[in-house]
Amino acid sequence: MEMTPAESKEKQPQEVPDYGETVPDIAVGQFINVSGHPQELDRNFGFWSICAISIVADDAWAAGAGSLVTSLYDGGPPGVLYEFVVVSIFYFFIGASLAELASAIPSSAAVYHWASVTPGPRWSKLCSWYAGT
Repeated sequence: MEMTPAESKEKQPQEVPDYGETVPDIAVGQFINVSGHPQELDRNFGFWSICAISIVADDAWAAGAGSLVTSLYDGGPPGVLYEFVVVSIFYFFIGASLAELASAIPSSAAVYHWASVTPGPRWSKLCSWYAGT
């Protein structure tokens, strides 16, 4: 069975545009991201914004160190080591579950979208609200 030229044209894959290695003329200091689109928002990290980020990161380390001190008092060094092993196993299960959800329900909304789909229509809004907050 032979195809007519019109049918064969429909069956052929469409051409993919060639973006090549060329980049349009860019003003001095204008940043172009990897996809080739111009930057929409200003990137203005200054001294104070970097200081704020470092304070937030330091606060996270302080909270982690506080919980580590409590663990050392409760279980000692072996207890802390075994806790890290057990926690790593549980994080593996959490990561596998999230990977399964991401492959089954791909969405940029992620957790609150999955929480609205998985419990069913009766509990979807409540679960989505709790996952989003």
